[in-house]
Amino acid sequence: MNPSLPSRQAMNPSLPLRQAMNPSLPLRQPMNPSLPSRQEMNPSLPSRQAMNPSLPSRQAINPSLPSRQAMNPSLPSRQAMNPSLPSRQEMNPFLPSRQAMNPSLPSRQAMNPSLPSRQAMNPSLPSRQAMNPSLPSRQEMNPSLPSRQGMNPSLPSRQAMNPSLPSRQAMNPSLPLRQAMNPSLPLRQAMNPSLPLRQAMNPSLPSRQAMNP
Repeated sequence: MNPSLPSRQAMNPSLPLRQAMNPSLPLRQPMNPSLPSRQEMNPSLPSRQAMNPSLPSRQAINPSLPSRQAMNPSLPSRQAMNPSLPSRQEMNPFLPSRQAMNPSLPSRQAMNPSLPSRQAMNPSLPSRQAMNPSLPSRQEMNPSLPSRQGMNPSLPSRQAMNPSLPSRQAMNPSLPLRQAMNPSLPLRQAMNPSLPLRQAMNPSLPSRQAMNP
């Protein structure tokens, strides 16, 4: 009726959400997608999930809605505000990742390196590269991050999950070998003897000894 009026929460943050009082009420955005989110109007307000973790995310109710970060990249991620919240993919594995929707957004690990990877939290989730091979790896975006195997050695390598993916070195030859970063990690062939050698996949790659005598 008058979109310029502030929300009830903006006027009195102690008031419960309309959805908290009546979960069957639609969100303001599905009724009028042009309306800004509560966080955009007042970034200090906690997210709906932070106030009531049982509420579904906006994307779960309407997958066509852009993420809060896509609308306002300066907003912190839900996990950054509350690390105990499940990721959007954990709540709905069919939702695209934030990077798939907006490749310029930093990864959750880039914003908060202490957060575990999505695979570490749920090994059945496909990797970001498996969903979108053009996305850079986490190490390419932030070389100081440990590899997924470094954080959880039981996780299969990206090549084991999708043999058509190029190796990290093939994508960025300046990256150190996984063994160079963590000598205790087994060789890829030791984990999966059916994987071809790096040189067999790309003869122009230097040998491991050439890179680290």
